[in-house]
Amino acid sequence: MKIKACLELMRFHFHASFITVVLGALLFTPHITTQLIYSILLCYITFNVFIYGGLYTFNDIIDAKEDSRHPIKKHRPIPSGRINVRSAAIFSIL
Repeated sequence: MKIKACLELMRFHFHASFITVVLGALLFTPHITTQLIYSILLCYITFNVFIYGGLYTFNDIIDAKEDSRHPIKKHRPIPSGRINVRSAAIFSIL
């Protein structure tokens, strides 16, 4: 698998909005501990990176045919052929 294509499938530029949730959790917690920070980071990584990344990839698999005809989306990894559907499906599960 091509790592750059896989990372692009995860759409990290959409993940920035979740940082506000992390900051909110930290701002409204009376006693911030190292354990709490680790828990919040683990939650961020689990939900934001892995789950959303997998869902974005799955969505790209489903929409690949339509995306190949779209002037902007045709440059995404699956429609452009930088990664095949099978590899993207395996990546979305991992």
